[in-house]
Amino acid sequence: MKNSQRNTLKMTHEQRIRLKEILEKGIYSADSAAELMKVFEEVSPGILNSAARTSHRKRHIDRMMPFFKTVSELAQTEQLLPPGSDEERRNSFKEILNHTASLVEEAGVLYKADRYSRAGFLSITAVEEIGKCAVARVQVVTGVPANGRPFSVGRSGALMSHKKKYILAACAGAVINHRMDELFGIDAVNGFIEDCETGKLVTERESYLYYGFDGTLHIPDLEVVPKRISFLISVAAELFSEGGTQELDDWETSRRPPLSR
Repeated sequence: MKNSQRNTLKMTHEQRIRLKEILEKGIYSADSAAELMKVFEEVSPGILNSAARTSHRKRHIDRMMPFFKTVSELAQTEQLLPPGSDEERRNSFKEILNHTASLVEEAGVLYKADRYSRAGFLSITAVEEIGKCAVARVQVVTGVPANGRPFSVGRSGALMSHKKKYILAACAGAVINHRMDELFGIDAVNGFIEDCETGKLVTERESYLYYGFDGTLHIPDLEVVPKRISFLISVAAELFSEGGTQELDDWETSRRPPLSR
């Protein structure tokens, strides 16, 4: 992975012991949090300033506070899972994950077959499903709302907005994701998030499947840029892995679901 060596935190034995003691006490007090930050700053001078700059550039607070509020509201009003026991909800969620993973996987298959426009369409569709997963995952843990509106294709409702689902996916997995920043660069990640926020991704998705005519004929296969499609597939895969869509094991995200069956 790019720059993986440079970004590895190398701790002395003493620092590891201090870190272990802090984590065992809990980091919820101001003193413990301050001590934790002190250790990190000793290990990697400038890391806190770097994190602050990244937070500012990616607008962590501006983006994540509305995200948490939206997910909480949708989890209480939209029914994205069948009601049932804890185990039944987890099994339903795993089926949703398999479906979403298959979209990413099939986009990759189409890309390798040089069917770039269809691959682009599927990769953006996967991002949309990942946005729904962010809400469904909360319902796995908290339960399905008794009076929630069952989500189905074709009905009206908050989750019928393509743009809103793209924003949910971006906030769940791209806004705070150092690995994505390292893989693609902050500017590229920010550009993707902004495409979700402005609705540009909605138009882009449609352009990969439907021809258009505005005085000039636009055929998807003749205008698609393979490099852009490669980026979109990679982003979809990363969002799937990091965007709160992981399988649950005792309510913890212990492993990533495979991208193949």
